[in-house]
Amino acid sequence: MTVTEPNITSPVEEAQPQKTSRWAAWRGMWFFPVAVLWMELVLRISTIGFDYPKGLLYTFGFSLAAGLLLALLGKAFSPKAGRIIVTALWGIFSIFYMGQVVYYAIFKVYFTLFSVGGAGQVAQFASVIFSTILQCWWALLLMLVPIALLLWQGKKRIAWGHEQWKELLWPLIAALALQFITTGGALLDTGGAMSVSRLYTTDFISNLSVSRFGLLTTFRIEARNAIFGPMPAVAVEELEPEPELEPEPEAEKQVMEIDFAALAEATENQTLAEMYRYFAKVTPSTKNEYTGYFAGKNLIFLTCESLWKYAIDPNLTPNLYKLWSEGFQFTNFYNPIWGVSTLDGEYVNLLGLIPVTGTWSINEYVTDHPVIDKDLFMTSIYPIEGKWLITEASPTSASNLEWFINNFMESDRKTSAEQGSSVYDLCNKLVSSTTPDESHLLFFPFVFGSNTIPDASAGFIGVNSFHKKAHFLRAIYEGVAFSHLYHTERLRNINPKLSRTIRIAGGVTNSPVWLQIFADIFQATLEIVDVKEHGTLGTAMTAAVMVGWFAEVFSASNDMVHVSRTVSPNPENHRVYQTKYQLYKNLLSEMQSPWKSCSNYIAH
Repeated sequence: MTVTEPNITSPVEEAQPQKTSRWAAWRGMWFFPVAVLWMELVLRISTIGFDYPKGLLYTFGFSLAAGLLLALLGKAFSPKAGRIIVTALWGIFSIFYMGQVVYYAIFKVYFTLFSVGGAGQVAQFASVIFSTILQCWWALLLMLVPIALLLWQGKKRIAWGHEQWKELLWPLIAALALQFITTGGALLDTGGAMSVSRLYTTDFISNLSVSRFGLLTTFRIEARNAIFGPMPAVAVEELEPEPELEPEPEAEKQVMEIDFAALAEATENQTLAEMYRYFAKVTPSTKNEYTGYFAGKNLIFLTCESLWKYAIDPNLTPNLYKLWSEGFQFTNFYNPIWGVSTLDGEYVNLLGLIPVTGTWSINEYVTDHPVIDKDLFMTSIYPIEGKWLITEASPTSASNLEWFINNFMESDRKTSAEQGSSVYDLCNKLVSSTTPDESHLLFFPFVFGSNTIPDASAGFIGVNSFHKKAHFLRAIYEGVAFSHLYHTERLRNINPKLSRTIRIAGGVTNSPVWLQIFADIFQATLEIVDVKEHGTLGTAMTAAVMVGWFAEVFSASNDMVHVSRTVSPNPENHRVYQTKYQLYKNLLSEMQSPWKSCSNYIAH
């Protein structure tokens, strides 16, 4: 019998458990800081862009700190629990960021805690939400990348859970250090009217805050302000107290030597009595250097805005109606009849001259050099250094339609008002009932004159017995568009590289029919900007640059000017409008002699 001794392993050779290194314990947790930064960058690119590059530095610091804290959350529990909690939280993050992209695309602001109160109103925009999602599809797909990677490789590539609590110490210190350094930099950044420091402490403006700090930090700041109130601003130099000024001697009161109480008792007119009693109680003003300046003069000239009578309604405008029905009414006054009565009325009142009237048709572009051309309407300095505004213009715009309506369609205006519609809706309907090739009736839109053609006057050419009101209206619509095309051709002769896309503004944008005629005549796409008052938007853009929200006007324009819709030309109408416009230009040249003769006849 053979006995085999058991194999005894030396203690030296016995396998020892391997200690997990600190870096191995944190395998893959770098994913979360990178993922947070990724979401912030995609959000910025798809909404506000990089209008404030320095904000990337603060966004970078705050994002990495937030990502490290999220990674710590994944290590604070068991591997399974940590993975489930962090994955669910990241799913919420993804929906949150994706929702911000869609919300910004519709409202041009970010959804904040303050917006929650009006969240129900978002339902009113349900019709555009789906189309907006389709417009932003690329950004939404990019924002799904982190959650997709987390679900696909998170279990295998990331070390979830912890073996020792001290493993959490150094990442926590790193997160707090990043937060502290970035916050300190923001608090010390006090330059500019709307400084980073003010945005971080006292002045909360969501769009500016996101551009400076990122979305997560913006929400944190808003939550902090809601709970604890704004932070105290960075201390500034204490100003020396102003010296106490000696009280000024009491100024002499401006008191009329009229016994209003006695007048109230003496009159039987209750309205006058109430006025006298009112004036008796008024605190008199103090005299100054202008007191008595107009002594001996008894004419008071008032220049006031007026309201169309249809704007006064007891139900729609009750406050205006009360002012009108219960206030003073002046029946003896002068009212100018031209279209742009506000500025022109002030001009007449001050200088006694009658200006060229009517709303102008203006075509212009911005260039980097002045244009010297005797036939050009105007070359003017643009508000940006090194830029010039090249303009062609004439009083040949929608005021011609207003003239026709006022003189030949007053009964139509009244009928439309009684039916609850507008005379302009009727005009659009009548024009739509005709076709471009149905009639070659032409209209020269010079009711208020022309600065490009001396002695020109308005008129219809080609009138036949079959022409009706609809044909005359179409001729006006087309004539105004021809005048704009005439201006544009002069501009293109100066600069052949001008874009074929045209942005159009003014009252014409309220008429889809007229816009289509413009697009067909120009054979170009029209862009309609999403704004009611273009001048007001321009003022706001300039103000935004002045307070430091944008570096220059073009940046403000890129962010604040948005095209709401476009109108494409109908190629089927190209030939007929080419023929019409060529006839318009030929007659424009041939009519100059008859216009001059008419002008000389009127002068004599």
